[in-house]
Order: sequence, then structure tokens, then C-alpha cells
Amino acid sequence: AAPAIADLCDSIDHAAKSFGWKLEPCMKTFWREGGRSIQNQPLIYAEFGDASSKNKTLIFSTVHGDEITPVYLGMKLAAWLKDFERTAKGRSVYVVLAPLLNPDGFFNTPRTRTNARGVDVNRNFQTRDWESQAMEAWKKKFHSDKRRYPGPTSGSEPETLFQQMLIQKIRPQKIMAIHSPLNFMDY
Repeated sequence: AAPAIADLCDSIDHAAKSFGWKLEPCMKTFWREGGRSIQNQPLIYAEFGDASSKNKTLIFSTVHGDEITPVYLGMKLAAWLKDFERTAKGRSVYVVLAPLLNPDGFFNTPRTRTNARGVDVNRNFQTRDWESQAMEAWKKKFHSDKRRYPGPTSGSEPETLFQQMLIQKIRPQKIMAIHSPLNFMDY
């Protein structure tokens, strides 16, 4: 049977405890499933505020599974947004949060930047210049570094397609992608 959102939340809560993080339990947020990872983990997101608002923000977190602090921030944001939603009556804002875009990389031992197929989903987006430049940049600029492999074709990965689906569905005015390549948050 495919893992459920509750199973993913149990894994997130277990990881949080192992890091000594004090987080609200994952299942206290109403998560929606927007797809499945290579290893069949749910790709989750939550919606906060007024979906009809023109002020729309989309937040992506943990695109790279070896960057652990974005999971913490993503889960803290979910709890904060839930509280904000309760107190922000009359404010026209809409925020969609996807706190764990790469569950396969995050739950792998050791954690990996890439997804389960070895693709950096941050470099797999279908852009106008992907066909002409992605592989060349990977080979020349990144010296074929496996951690930065853009994939066999643009948009080949379910994690990338999940992000694209959210962008198309929400049509946000702002997108924030939370990264921490050095395992600290620099703001």
C-alpha cells in the first residue's frame, strides 16, 4: 500500500525529534497531496487564507533533501500560518506552502541533494533554454557533478511537476524557495 500523508507526517515528526526540534505535530495541519515522489512518498502542500485573494504567495521548502533546516522552517511556517489565518480575518492574503519537496532525498541515508533518481529537481524545470543549455552547463560549469544533474529531460521528475502544478494552479505573485546549503538560514 502507498504511504499516506499520516505516514509521511510520522516520519517528519520522528526526524524532528531526532534533531531536537520542538515542532507542532505535522498532522495538526490540513495537508493536501499534490503528487507522489519517485519512491511513492506523498508530495504535500497546505493552503492558508483567502484563495480568491490577488495577494498570493507560494512557498517551496526542502527542494534539496540534504538541506535539513528548511524542513524545520517549513513546519514552523505551517503552524504560524495556521495561527495567522485565525487572526487575519478581513485580510485578503493567500499562502500555499509545500514544506518537503524532496522527501526521498530527505529520508535517504545519508540524506541527498537529489531525488531518488539522482536528479537535482531545482535544475529540472521546463525552461526555454533547458534543451540547449542544461546539460552543457552541467558538464562544463558543474563538471558533471552528480549533485547538480538536471535530469534526462526537462520536467522529467514528479517533484518538478508537482512544483509546476502548484505554480499553474495558484498563479502566485510571489514565490519563495527556502534553501540552506550550509545548514543554516541566512536572511
